[in-house]
Amino acid sequence: MRVADIPVFSITPKMLTQLKMIDELLLSCKETPNRKADTKLRKTGRVRSINSSLSIEGNELGLLKVRDIINGKTVEGPFDEILEAQNAIRAYDEAVFVSMTQPDKPLSSKQMYRKNLL
Repeated sequence: MRVADIPVFSITPKMLTQLKMIDELLLSCKETPNRKADTKLRKTGRVRSINSSLSIEGNELGLLKVRDIINGKTVEGPFDEILEAQNAIRAYDEAVFVSMTQPDKPLSSKQMYRKNLL
């Protein structure tokens, strides 16, 4: 055995615990075989949810135009409807972010108003 083959560190219990956590995370990632389809479903659901919300409020932008606004493309239509769609997208993203980071603390309408989401 050469000197270069001897590690310059010692393995600690903390390292073993972290290694076990990494291994469990990798295993859980492998258990989700079709992540691409799952992501596509989420994007489609997001577009439909935002479009439905806008339609309820009388916005006449179609599903494809809402999708294009989400993707950052230029859309032709009434300025106020496009602005309403952009605000709805921002509100949706903020609500999803909050629900993911703080599942036990949903935003109240007052908090949403303060964040300019209503």
